[in-house]
Amino acid sequence: MGPRKGLSFDEKRDRLMDLFTETADFFTLKELEKIAYKRKGIVSQSVKEVLQSLVDDNLVNTDKCGVQTVFWSLPSEASQKRKTKLSNIKEELAAALMKGTRLQEELQQEKLGREKTEERTALLEAIAEKEDRLKKVTVELARFAEFDPLEMTKLEDNIKKTRQCANRWVDNIFNCQSWASKKFGMERKDFDRQFGIPSELDYVEA
Repeated sequence: MGPRKGLSFDEKRDRLMDLFTETADFFTLKELEKIAYKRKGIVSQSVKEVLQSLVDDNLVNTDKCGVQTVFWSLPSEASQKRKTKLSNIKEELAAALMKGTRLQEELQQEKLGREKTEERTALLEAIAEKEDRLKKVTVELARFAEFDPLEMTKLEDNIKKTRQCANRWVDNIFNCQSWASKKFGMERKDFDRQFGIPSELDYVEA
């Protein structure tokens, strides 16, 4: 014969609840810890936890009586509370089933119109073709943008500004050559060789 199997938590709840309804009496925690083992085989160490779960579910009443806390559950009260709890569970289950049905219907609605048909496939292919054509036209327009009058005007302005900037630098170099010639008697070719300036340097013409 194998070892004796211990009681599950739910079995302990049922047995402790039976103890209340059978006795129709009031108990302190210490009294329950003693009598629960003798009458229902519930070890004293687990009585407090099991009792609290019954209190949390409103199956057992509790109140202060002087310095002690007492617990009770009369047969009529226990029966009514169990019926109420069962009714609440049924309502929650019904609500969950209704929500599941509604979500299933919404899912089916989402799927409508997405079935693979020849018409839908042809439409998707046509859309893809138009998008590809649009990309190609965009690339072609970018290539011809350089011939646009506005773009040409911008390009001419940039060239003009660049030429002016270059000529300012040439002018500065010529001034430095003149200053070095007057100050140190340095010839232009020596100045150019010393600073790596090409001999053909000149102003940029328009």
